[in-house]
Amino acid sequence: MEIKVIRNNDIDEKVLLDIVKIKQESWDYSTQQHLKWMSENLMENDLHLMLFQNDELIAYLNLVEVYIDEKSTKIPFWGVGNVCSKYKGRGDGKIIMNEVNSYLNKNSLKGVLFCKEKLVDFYKKVDWRLIDNLYPGNNDIYTMLYNYDGVTSDFQYNDRLF
Repeated sequence: MEIKVIRNNDIDEKVLLDIVKIKQESWDYSTQQHLKWMSENLMENDLHLMLFQNDELIAYLNLVEVYIDEKSTKIPFWGVGNVCSKYKGRGDGKIIMNEVNSYLNKNSLKGVLFCKEKLVDFYKKVDWRLIDNLYPGNNDIYTMLYNYDGVTSDFQYNDRLF
């Protein structure tokens, strides 16, 4: 298996279409809707992290630069979004999340993600920590952090959704 990390600004159309195909395994939107979402929501320095097996894209996620507000301070985080895999139950999601953890550790970065309740245990198994919900306007979404052990009671999330 091989991991590739590509800056959003450097991605080509063929790879984008491969990403859309794998995202469609988890989210039922048209190719055009996925492409539009990526165009409108991913910035040039955001990252696409892809897991390949024999040149086939089998798992994907994106990493986006965001900030969490703590009182009058903005704390930089990398948001993990659109985690998906082509084959469910094989451990590909765990592999790609462990790669994200390695990337964050190696670069001394903090991570944040938003997920549904049914995914909380999965993310806990790959060392993410559940905190009080920061997702704006939706109590059915859970917030998890990586590489941040500090107090989060004064956190507010006002950045883009990913």
